[in-house]
Amino acid sequence: MAKLLRITTTENDGTFDNDLDSSFELPPNSTVALQSANFTFDTDELIMERLNEKFLFQLGNDVANQKDVTIVDRHGFFTPEEPEVYNNTNYDQFLKNFEASLNNDIYTFSTGVGEEDEVGYEAKVEMDINQKVNIRMERSQLVDWNNSHQAHQFVTENLEIVPANNNSFQKGAAAQDAFIVDRHPWNRGGTFARCRIHNLAGGGTNGFTFGLVSRVTLDNFFAGADLDPSDFCFSVTVDSTDVVMTQSTDDGETRVINVPTNVTLVNLAGGNVNDHDGFAFHTADGKFQCIHYSTTHPTGNEVVADFSALPEDADDYGNYNPNLDYYACLMIESTDDRSTFIDLVGAVNTPYFKKAVQPTPAKLTLTNKLQFHENVMRLATVPDIPTESSTFQLDFKFLETGSNLEINNQQLRDFMGYTLFSINTTPTVAKDIYNFVATVTGAGFLKTQTFVVQLVSLPVESYDTVSGKKENTIYTIVENVVLNKTQELSFNSQYPIYIQLKNRNPILLRRLKARIVDHDLLPIVTHGQSQLTLLFGTE
Repeated sequence: MAKLLRITTTENDGTFDNDLDSSFELPPNSTVALQSANFTFDTDELIMERLNEKFLFQLGNDVANQKDVTIVDRHGFFTPEEPEVYNNTNYDQFLKNFEASLNNDIYTFSTGVGEEDEVGYEAKVEMDINQKVNIRMERSQLVDWNNSHQAHQFVTENLEIVPANNNSFQKGAAAQDAFIVDRHPWNRGGTFARCRIHNLAGGGTNGFTFGLVSRVTLDNFFAGADLDPSDFCFSVTVDSTDVVMTQSTDDGETRVINVPTNVTLVNLAGGNVNDHDGFAFHTADGKFQCIHYSTTHPTGNEVVADFSALPEDADDYGNYNPNLDYYACLMIESTDDRSTFIDLVGAVNTPYFKKAVQPTPAKLTLTNKLQFHENVMRLATVPDIPTESSTFQLDFKFLETGSNLEINNQQLRDFMGYTLFSINTTPTVAKDIYNFVATVTGAGFLKTQTFVVQLVSLPVESYDTVSGKKENTIYTIVENVVLNKTQELSFNSQYPIYIQLKNRNPILLRRLKARIVDHDLLPIVTHGQSQLTLLFGTE
């Protein structure tokens, strides 16, 4: 006949140490089984606050490129009133916000001469098949809009190539507009799109619109479509000597956000290589920007529009949404004397977009030389698009306010499952693709939690490969912590499994020690009163 013993504790580490007022005799070759268990346990969570919400990263060898990144709820998972707390119930949301915050801060526009190391790089943070965090940083190459499987030209009979003018695009027949559309989406990291325009003169409707469209509005771009700047989410429209920056909303409204008075267009005739203006779109510091390049501007380039610095959780196109892909499009609107030419068009897109190879449309003979500095805009102040890979490092550290000392962020590191504070062990080696997999499953990701019940003061015939030796384990409880939102475990065994005690002689039990540990046999954190009910029998 079995004997029942209930033990309790109020210790917060899952340990039991109970004294009995009267002796409890166990005969030789006794057995023991766990009948029930009840306790409230802690799960690993990360509360976004000043000491754990930041990390450092750097692209390129210039220490000036080091960024102190704050993890922000860029997907709008929390309401403004809610504390940002991540655990196993929303770990995927944490990874998405980590990724969005990293991509948000990758690129910073520089007016200086030289290469911009961040161009083309984009981060992706996700779980691999082994349930470990994988931080990727990959560089995308320039997509040449000529002879490219990623670019598409509508109504190509209305586009002509002008060999005498640097192989420019020129508007052909005046019946319809002509477009060049890049089928690779982008809106994150160091993505970039540029174009150059010649001979913006003659009045009339000579000009062009260059900008970004969403996946929804991309469907409006087809042969013979009646388009205008409102079909672009963000755009620059140039007509004769006027420059207008527009931003559209998802309800079709178009807002003119900037008519830059300080943009001095070249506006020269003759088709010389320096008679041009250049425009570029990129994402910098979490917002879309449009840059104008010109020999007439004192520094050679200038920001003519900051399109969006708003929260990223709205549906309005005016908000930079990390879930919304954009496509770079160019619309040539010249219908009068056809004196306007477009050349050097291209884009650096997301490296993670995969699309099946499609036939290249006919009549594409333009050579895009955007990759090389001497052919980009013929301006010394236009930054090069890098032709070589950059180094990369990500540190689970943050800069202390005031002193700028680097402080280790161990909580963030452990929450993601890494063991090193600097994840790249070869930081001076430049690559196009970086792939850093966590050492273990992140503490905050565990969807199930294993609890091991052990008798400390009695010899039990059980063994464990974690320790590689004999352990006094009598039962292992597996709990789905995602379903168990209260984190209170109430376990009851319908068919108790008896484990052999290693006692050849009777045991007069006056004190019993037990403990509950995790899957690594390490202490857990409990709250309130915990209890175990044990059954003792004989062989």
